[in-house]
Amino acid sequence: MPIPLNDILNELRAAPRLSGTSACDAVARSLAKRFEGIGCATEVQDYTFVGWSVPEPPKVVNLVNGERLPARAVTWCGGIKGVDVEGTVVPRGRMNFWGLGTEREFSRWAILDGEVEHRVVYLIGNFDDHLVLPYPMEDVAYICMEQRDLQRLSDEQAMIRLTTRMELRFGARSANVIATRAGRTANEIVVCAHHDTVYDDQNGLYDNGGACAVLLLLAEHLSAVETDHTILFLSTGGEEFNLIGARTYLNRRERERSLERMRACITLDGITQPPRVVHVRCTEDFDDIVKETLDAHRGRQYSYEVDWDIDRDLGCLDARAFEEKGISAFFYSPSDPKRVDEDNEPIAENLRTNALFVRDLILRTDRMFASRRGIPERRQT
Repeated sequence: MPIPLNDILNELRAAPRLSGTSACDAVARSLAKRFEGIGCATEVQDYTFVGWSVPEPPKVVNLVNGERLPARAVTWCGGIKGVDVEGTVVPRGRMNFWGLGTEREFSRWAILDGEVEHRVVYLIGNFDDHLVLPYPMEDVAYICMEQRDLQRLSDEQAMIRLTTRMELRFGARSANVIATRAGRTANEIVVCAHHDTVYDDQNGLYDNGGACAVLLLLAEHLSAVETDHTILFLSTGGEEFNLIGARTYLNRRERERSLERMRACITLDGITQPPRVVHVRCTEDFDDIVKETLDAHRGRQYSYEVDWDIDRDLGCLDARAFEEKGISAFFYSPSDPKRVDEDNEPIAENLRTNALFVRDLILRTDRMFASRRGIPERRQT
């Protein structure tokens, strides 16, 4: 019986489900039952961590005219309980977030009280992206605002008041779901997606419930297909918390001395969109596999345009956690000029199309890696 995709989408649409909350845990348990129903050997890996939450959006007010400006918190360190400061906004150049790789830059702004810089909080000119980095490299809270608002406040030398607070959750609980479909050998291909969302996301499908639904579709597609590799479907909690779910699972496999069985990882994220354009992020040993799969699908429903400037930076994604362990990794996230978030029907169509693409990618990965004798040397990281 086909999986009830519409019911699954309704369940995964619920957000926010921040890792460490009951909403996130409930989704993990439900996914585990659905994998079991497809016939996969399934395990739930529970773990604890130090979580955090922002009870309400930051409040930024222009004290000159009383205007409330849109803002959202994106990072905290453990030492800051809250921020309540006044001052003027001044530019402080460009900056990188350590968790997002070296190529991603943002404008950075400070709040000055006279000539004294408030060092507990900085503003970044990037409001649209859902950036959640709970463990920055410095004791600073970062708040996203619209770039044009920051520039205007700076030009006018307007006095603002910024108020926000956070809550640490010691011993927060999260879970990974590991579903296995046995192959002819114990060597593994991991297909990975995360089921947690960022703290202020109101739609849980784009990032990243839709990809979890695709994991279920893939388990169904491959249930009667014989592969050389064992296929391991991994749904992680804590991706938005510095990849803690994937890293927790990989560390366990390292302790069990079974990490060497993992030959490759395919990570899915932002997969509710139709695949008109595919930006390629992968380690070098995936290049031919990806190109062959794209060529095979080009000319079907979508054109599969490709940015062939292959990106080796896997960003702040679960794929990076695998790459750090020397495992070949590919990140799949299709895009379309019009993002689909609303109705289940077009989303379901996109997910089915993307699932067929990823299925073929898995099978090509299986054939190519099986053709190599023995277990390849681990890549140096």
